[in-house]
Amino acid sequence: MSERRKVLLRTVPFLVIGISFFVLYLVFFVDIPKMIEIIQHANMIFYSLAAVALLLETFLFSLTWQYLLLPLSVKVPLKKTFAYVWIGAFADLLVPAESVSGEVAKAYLMSKEPNVNPGKVVASLVSQRMLGTITTTATLFIGFFALATLNYSIPNLMLQILLSVTIVSALAFLFILVLCVKEKWTERLISAVMRFVERLSRGRI
Repeated sequence: MSERRKVLLRTVPFLVIGISFFVLYLVFFVDIPKMIEIIQHANMIFYSLAAVALLLETFLFSLTWQYLLLPLSVKVPLKKTFAYVWIGAFADLLVPAESVSGEVAKAYLMSKEPNVNPGKVVASLVSQRMLGTITTTATLFIGFFALATLNYSIPNLMLQILLSVTIVSALAFLFILVLCVKEKWTERLISAVMRFVERLSRGRI
C-alpha cells in the first residue's frame, strides 16, 4: 500500500496539471458551443467503427510486444501487457514526448513484475520500436511512389510535410540501429542521461 501511495503522490499532481492545461485550452482557444454542435451532427457509426479500430490496434500492438517478450523468457499474462500498453498511451497524452514517456512507463511497470529483467523489457521495446519505424518508413516510401506513379498532384506544403516525416522516421531508425550496433556509444549515451537525471533529482535517482 505504501508503494501505491508513493506512485499516486507522484502521478496525481502531473495528472491534475495536465487536465488543468487541457481545460484552459478548451476555454480560451476552442469554440465550445460550435464543438458541441459539430458533435451533435456527427455520424456515430463512423466514430463507433473508429473506437473498435482503436481497440483492435491496441490489442494487436500488445500482442506483438508479448511475442517479442517470449524469446527473452519474460512471461507476463497478455491482459497485463494490454493494460500496460494503455497506460503507456495515457502517459504519452499526459507528457507528450514523441512516445518516449509511454515507453518509459511501460518499461517501468513491466520491470516491476516478479522475475522480470528490466534490460530484457527495454530490449523488447526497442525491437518493437525498430519494427514500427521500418513499417512506417516503408509505407511512406510506398505512398510517395504511388503518388508519383498516379501523377496525383498535392499541395507543396503537404508534400514538404510528408517528406519531412519520412526523413525523420528514416533518421530515427538509423539512430536506433547505430545504438544497437555500437555498444560503447550506447553506454556513453545512457551514462550521460543518468548523470543528467541524477543532477535533476539531486541524487535521489
